[in-house]
Amino acid sequence: LYLVDGKMQYLFDESGRRYLDAFGCIATVSCGHCHPQVLEAIINQTTKLQHTTALYLNRPIVDFAEALASKTPGDLNVVFFTNSGTEANELALLIARLGRIAGFISEAIQGVGGIYELAPGSHFWGFEAQGVVPDIITLAK
Repeated sequence: LYLVDGKMQYLFDESGRRYLDAFGCIATVSCGHCHPQVLEAIINQTTKLQHTTALYLNRPIVDFAEALASKTPGDLNVVFFTNSGTEANELALLIARLGRIAGFISEAIQGVGGIYELAPGSHFWGFEAQGVVPDIITLAK
């Protein structure tokens, strides 16, 4: 199958034949191929800063870190971004070993469209229901 185009939930071959994309692939945005709102956001961002590493600060990464910190329990307010979930987990385990502190590593259960949104009043983190606030939280998927 030789694909040349994708629009929303459909893929197209070189003959123009349309296929329903039921696979989704690795790292495919769950809202479909070439979604207009996603394309607009990508175009807007790439006119400012196309790519950088998490080692350098930029407004989107600061905004995301602040949003994450605002949702974590207790005084967990330091965010460190890594390239992968594996790197995040390795760093968390290293810090936990060095400091003899509590760590929590989570692999979110995902559905077809990504992580399931929880009902109001429920807990995303397993430790929240136990009244425990770990020193480190990692979330990978």
